[in-house]
Amino acid sequence: MDSPSASKSPSTAPCGVLDTLLDAHFADGALVLPLLPAYATQVVALCTDPESDARSLSQLLQRDPALAAHVLSVANSAALGAREPIVSLQQAIARLGVRTLANVALSVAVRTKIFRAGRHLERVQQLWRHCAHTAAWSREIARLRRRNVESAFLCGLLHEVGAPVVLQAIDELQAGVQLGFTPEQVEVALSRLHCEVGARLVEAWKLPACSSAAARFHHAPEAARSSTDEVYTVHLAFRLARHADGLQELGDVDAALAALGLYQEDLEALIEGSGSIRGLAALLA
Repeated sequence: MDSPSASKSPSTAPCGVLDTLLDAHFADGALVLPLLPAYATQVVALCTDPESDARSLSQLLQRDPALAAHVLSVANSAALGAREPIVSLQQAIARLGVRTLANVALSVAVRTKIFRAGRHLERVQQLWRHCAHTAAWSREIARLRRRNVESAFLCGLLHEVGAPVVLQAIDELQAGVQLGFTPEQVEVALSRLHCEVGARLVEAWKLPACSSAAARFHHAPEAARSSTDEVYTVHLAFRLARHADGLQELGDVDAALAALGLYQEDLEALIEGSGSIRGLAALLA
């Protein structure tokens, strides 16, 4: 039989302890950021190589059956306007285009590598669903404005990529110090750190600068000094995704609409067309 002390839950950490531990964990020079899987970086490299073609991309994808199946699934989705079934990777690449393919590959990589379970399983799953929805809303906002939809999608997908990294760090710290952290302490730490950690992670992956700006400033787009178009797109998409999921009121988005050159009727059109947005988000999530 276990002794009484063996069955005790760890004592709750005093206020401020978690912040101190996390600040040390994420200090410059101390943080080891997770790497993208090799296939994801190879796909991105091929997609930016002007000499690459559908054949070379399909040969790379065939090395990872799960990724290949996901690409075929996305290519055949109604959310991307599929009319006739696609049965080969070369057809899928031709339909999606190389930039969209890179985003699909990254979405699979990010989900499997970064959005891992741990003890915060429900919270991590919620975060991934939110990122998928924000990516879909960002894509639709860019389409409405005739901007680069793939870039907007990528920024939306990665805007909260720092959050699961912070949660993983909390798991590791909790095991090391044998202290418990309340849900309130975890959420406060998450809110304080996820933007900066996410931006540093995206920069370490050498992804476009707009995606790190969106990760860092999506809660405060007025503070961004570069990539403001993408940052405001993700900020509005973030608000729309939260609103569509019933998590918060849409609130005042006039500043975001003005920054993007949109009007109230544009916002209403976006909301009315949310069915296709949900379809793409569900496919990703």
